[in-house]
Amino acid sequence: MDQVQVGIIGCGKFSTAQHLPNCRELESVQLWHCCDTTEAGRETARQFGTKKVTDDYRQVLADPEVDMVILAVPHELHLLFIEEALKAGKHVLCEKPMTMTMDESYRVLKSVKQHGVKLCVDFMRRFSPSMVDMKKAFLTHRAGPRNAPRVYLQEPGRVPWAEEERSSFLIRIQDESLTYGGVHIDWKQGGGALLADSCHSFDLACWMFEERPVRVHGMGSTRLDHIITIEFESGSLGCIIFGTHGSFEYPKELIEIQSHAKIFRSECFVENHYFGCGDRTVKQFPLQHDHQPEHGKQGGLAGYLEKI
Repeated sequence: MDQVQVGIIGCGKFSTAQHLPNCRELESVQLWHCCDTTEAGRETARQFGTKKVTDDYRQVLADPEVDMVILAVPHELHLLFIEEALKAGKHVLCEKPMTMTMDESYRVLKSVKQHGVKLCVDFMRRFSPSMVDMKKAFLTHRAGPRNAPRVYLQEPGRVPWAEEERSSFLIRIQDESLTYGGVHIDWKQGGGALLADSCHSFDLACWMFEERPVRVHGMGSTRLDHIITIEFESGSLGCIIFGTHGSFEYPKELIEIQSHAKIFRSECFVENHYFGCGDRTVKQFPLQHDHQPEHGKQGGLAGYLEKI
């Protein structure tokens, strides 16, 4: 198959920012059939070059030319549209979170196996160049660490303690709650920030460590601020801090891993620092979309701050 012909259900704000331009730019994808309940959404899809538009999602699912469907609908409707698309034999890319409850997730998994199609949830952080590089550096070090500190050694020749074989991570999110829509943080419609946003951090941590979590504890609010701690099978520990009293004048996300006398740190996916064992590595990564190329030409965190 040279091209995947895509149908999009939901042509609102997120599709306009991500799915529609991505489909237009990828040579392996052809934007074929789009659905939105508003004329504004349908007109937006036309502007991005879709072959067909409709206000009835069932026409997209019944279209034999559509190979896969992208779902960008309200969170509480994910289960309905996923099940309908799977029954129609369409592969699915669904916005996060996949579903609102464990029972709904179980239904989706059963349906995917039953209909023999592929389903992907749009956890994009694990695909960012900065995270791919950070994971490679971290796992390479963890597999063969040079974990003797170069500054101070208390007991030469000491047998490592079991805890020293573990790693730890921190994911800190700072955001502005006034930028949230009511639907996004409503526990029934959107799941709140815990389900709607922190699911990215859960996915990133499990992907980065390549381990299953065995204990998860939480405190705070499912709607806004919360702190989550995670313990993995190896005993490695993690903490996700989600705050909503910050400022968009500073990058939103900080990811940091400590492992065998090294620190792996990423500032909002644009600049990574790896410290320890006598080494220091600094890497810069471009923004996905640079709307101010005339500013911050030095790149990295300093360049990003200048663009902000």
